[in-house]
Amino acid sequence: LPVVQRDVELERPRCREVAHRQAVSMHRLIEARRSFVLGVAVTLAGVTLSAQDPDAITFAAIGDMGTGGPGQKQVAEAMAGVSRSRPFDFILTLGDNFYGTGVLSVEDPQWQSKFVEMYSDPALQVPFHPSLGNHDHQGNPVAEVEYSKHNQRWQMPAQYYTFTET
Repeated sequence: LPVVQRDVELERPRCREVAHRQAVSMHRLIEARRSFVLGVAVTLAGVTLSAQDPDAITFAAIGDMGTGGPGQKQVAEAMAGVSRSRPFDFILTLGDNFYGTGVLSVEDPQWQSKFVEMYSDPALQVPFHPSLGNHDHQGNPVAEVEYSKHNQRWQMPAQYYTFTET
């Protein structure tokens, strides 16, 4: 029995070391994802700026956007910078508008912090055409549709819809 107990004691530091390495790996993955999201925004910006036709429709597409954190703010600032050079006609959201579990109602405070304030730059005062993601469905997806009646930039007439931009 003392041998078994000693083996267990020897295993604890290894378990802590493995847990620490996993935590560090997860942190690096999160930071890489943030960098990737910012990189995608800048890449989209470059594609948008390369359009030579002044009648071309110019838009941004963003997904997994609703964290309310510094990464979302960086992407919003990058989008605004691009839109000042070549104004966006609209912005598409690709889902997961509100992490972690969507919004509960049209009065949910996340509307202010993760949408209104986050995209308050004058260059981003264009229509948003959102789509729902799995995190949005964890809350009240009907509230995202209903919010269209409270903010003219949020244009979501139904949970599933099409639109035409000319």
